[in-house]
Amino acid sequence: SAAVQYSVAGLDVGTHHGRIRLDRPDGLAVDDVRYFTFIVREPWPVLVVQGPDARPELFTEAIAPYEFRVTGQARFRPKVISVSELERYDSELLANYAAVCLLDPPPLAAKQWNQLAAYAQAGGNVGLFLGHNATKSNFNDDIAQELLPGRLDRQWRSGIRPEDFDGREDIYLAPRAFDHHMLGAFCEIAGH
Repeated sequence: SAAVQYSVAGLDVGTHHGRIRLDRPDGLAVDDVRYFTFIVREPWPVLVVQGPDARPELFTEAIAPYEFRVTGQARFRPKVISVSELERYDSELLANYAAVCLLDPPPLAAKQWNQLAAYAQAGGNVGLFLGHNATKSNFNDDIAQELLPGRLDRQWRSGIRPEDFDGREDIYLAPRAFDHHMLGAFCEIAGH
């Protein structure tokens, strides 16, 4: 037996069927041909909501690298807006996106939390990437907790050393696997 990997590129959007056949039949002819079907879809639209001082180009480049967008290989099609623009996106507009990702948002208004909660309840995906704009008071509000999976307990601030962080010295980013393309760049420095 042998494992074989292959990739197919340049296909039009739609359903495609194919088969894999052994060139040289083996002793069991019934498994010499295998059939497959797959669907090629348009890239998933992702709404990226940029907080103050956030760098959305870093995020968009990670999910849809420029080379992939140019060659039609990108799996995602990001659209970047500001937090203030989010209010203009009602449930009908949000439904056009496979995901809404908030990059270091400032405290959100109740209307914005309700928009995001309704979108998630309707099957939408919400990603929240916190940074220096996060405050416990806003993200721990009852309205925010209807959407979020937990309460914001600690926040890293520049100038604070890990040993100053409640006496814990074990707070660091340490991925267990680097096979995702977003983490691939860190393979070379893993374990340092």
